[in-house]
Amino acid sequence: MVLAGTPPWHLLARERHALHWTKLKRDAPRGSDAEEEEFMKDEEIQEETLLRWQEEWESAAFGRWTFQCIPSIRPWIDRKFGELTYFTAQALTGHGDFRKFLFSIKKVDSEICCHCDRNLVDTVQHTILECPKFDKERQGLPPGSIPELVSEMLKSEDRWNLISRKFACILEKKRHLNEMPRPPSQAAQQAAPTTMQASATT
Repeated sequence: MVLAGTPPWHLLARERHALHWTKLKRDAPRGSDAEEEEFMKDEEIQEETLLRWQEEWESAAFGRWTFQCIPSIRPWIDRKFGELTYFTAQALTGHGDFRKFLFSIKKVDSEICCHCDRNLVDTVQHTILECPKFDKERQGLPPGSIPELVSEMLKSEDRWNLISRKFACILEKKRHLNEMPRPPSQAAQQAAPTTMQASATT
């Protein structure tokens, strides 16, 4: 919901009720001797929705990687530029072509990156910033962690486009590599760390 810039439905319902009730009260006929009643402005009601949304976002049990990337909702929803592409959404959610995620949903048998020999868990951070397989594609990418890059993206349309393109170049190449058949020996090597970890815990 944060990526889409849309508050949760229960907050939207509360806001619409408040806006409707306030309009009815404001437009209701009053006698000449009636005291002037103060009502919240529409902008104040919408601001209250944003504040409640931010509080819920900070305490939510889900979307914690996205929260690291977008800890404050306001700069994200107030931006006047920046198309959320398929690959940028993957980078901001961690739900995509990353073995840590795929392992969590039982799509692969190991979290370890299959494109380098560093024996590291394949996360968004590893793929986009660390894996040597994508050194060429990440050339020109500003320094910093993924959350820092997202903060950089929000500074201008040019920065957004540059970083978003780099995400796409890296993840497009990774998708292409993953579609290529791997030798059985390489697949066995990728499963080995998981087997060794299981043996160590028994």
